[in-house]
Amino acid sequence: MTRPARIHFNGAVFHAYSRGNRRQDIFVDDQDRRIFLRYLAEAKSRFAFRLMAFCLMSNHFHLLIQVSSMPLTAIMQSFLTRYASYFNSRHGMTGHLFQGRYSAPHCAKDSYLLELVRYIHLNPVRAGLVRAPDDWHYSSHQAYLKGDAGLVEPSLALSLLDVDQAGARQSYRAFVAAAIGREDRPVDFFRPVEAMNRLEPKPAEEVEDRESGSDTLEVIARSVSVNLGLNMEAVLGPSRQHAVAFAKRAIMRRAVKQGIRPAKIAAFLNVTPSLVSKALSREEIGNNSRSDPLFR
Repeated sequence: MTRPARIHFNGAVFHAYSRGNRRQDIFVDDQDRRIFLRYLAEAKSRFAFRLMAFCLMSNHFHLLIQVSSMPLTAIMQSFLTRYASYFNSRHGMTGHLFQGRYSAPHCAKDSYLLELVRYIHLNPVRAGLVRAPDDWHYSSHQAYLKGDAGLVEPSLALSLLDVDQAGARQSYRAFVAAAIGREDRPVDFFRPVEAMNRLEPKPAEEVEDRESGSDTLEVIARSVSVNLGLNMEAVLGPSRQHAVAFAKRAIMRRAVKQGIRPAKIAAFLNVTPSLVSKALSREEIGNNSRSDPLFR
């Protein structure tokens, strides 16, 4: 049976993963992981793709890649073949290292991107190898916390949480912590290519031309609520709990990024427009919860 052709277009994002043949280890020690990352970095330099997240386990790996002109097939074939040759030579093995062809579902770039980043970084925790993702050295989790701009480029995913990078990193930590103990799987994070246009942010002028931004606001609110494990009705209600206030600020930031006016956001969240403006002002970013009016 003929395999379906891989999707490819400039800017497409893929969750690429593969495991060892017959579930054998593909990383025996830290040297293997370092070599894998070195080959990945060299492939990134050669093929000009963006590495948005990664996690190396023992018998499998996860990569979140945004391609440019070079198809993912060429990228993966190049560095996986090179790594398999190195591994077999070093460990005195022959035959296939990986179990069949790697998997690489195409994913959209909205909240699905954030869910995938979280899923990838929580792999070692859910496998029982560490208690927190901070303790696993071979993933990009630390790059998201520190804002490193080396092998991994976390800026696109972080920008979905906050326009301010420091605030985005803080939101990211809370976002990951909210899923520890849950068994989320990325089954619903992928969408066919034709759905991409519906999930891409609309230009600001298109949003402003609408009679109301309530439809877009509802989508944003539902996405934020699901991501943080909260009930949307509670998020939109009068509660002043820390988690609810945090969610409201996330909704405000994403709504402003999509061009929705503060007055419409305020009406949707049942707060005053001045509160929205103050919460999003540069002076308020980075302040602790005691100085933030949303937490009072």
